Order: sequence, then structure tokens, then C-alpha cells
Amino acid sequence: MESLQNPTNPTNPSNSSALDGASAAAGLPGRERRRHKLFVTQNTEYHVRDKQCVAVRDLWTGEWRDEHPAVGRRLFGAVRPGVYGLEPLDAPEVDCLLWFENGENDILTSRLTVVTRPAKRCLRKYPAEAAA
Repeated sequence: MESLQNPTNPTNPSNSSALDGASAAAGLPGRERRRHKLFVTQNTEYHVRDKQCVAVRDLWTGEWRDEHPAVGRRLFGAVRPGVYGLEPLDAPEVDCLLWFENGENDILTSRLTVVTRPAKRCLRKYPAEAAA
């Protein structure tokens, strides 16, 4: 995990329609109704509901990490390393980095290996305040 000090990229990677879901990409009319997404890196699962990180789980131990700095933070967007630095993407995808808002020190994850939906059994394991 890296920390990003005062991002200066004038391009806003937060494209709300893209982060709302894949309905348009799938050619379906209307807004994506599924609220939960699961983003996986080499070591960590990031569980996101409505662009808010509700839980983080260590892949090696299987333990939920309530103290992780991304928990409770808003998913601002996704970026990919490019020739001129970090390039914003319309939506998170494999090989990109998630960007969570965290005041002065925004959070960038390591590269995503999987983008999917969490299993229903995982939703029940979220901390009580996040499961509401």
C-alpha cells in the first residue's frame, strides 16, 4: 500500500457513472443495482459498497483488518501507471490501483488481480456498522 501526498493530476479519476457499475458496459439500460464489489490484490481483499470501503481482509490469514486505513474511506477512482505518471481510468479493472480518499494522504492499493462481487457469506462477516 502506498500513500499519495496532495495529488496534482488535474484529471478527476472519479467518474461516478463508471464506478456505479457495469450496466452500460454490458449494454444494459439503467443503473447498476448491485451495491457490493470485491477488489483483490496480491495480499488483500477490498470490500466496497456504494463506493465506500466497508471491509478489508488479509488473503494470507483470512482475518478481517478493521484497522486498515482504507476501511470507511470513499473509493475515489482507479489509476494505472503510465508513461506520464498515474493515468485515471473510468472504472477499476485488473492491473490498476484503487484510489481511496484519506484527506492529505490518499491511499493507493497495489495492482488489482481480480474485480468481482463478494460471496453472500462474506456480506454477513462485515463489521456490524458496515453491514447496515
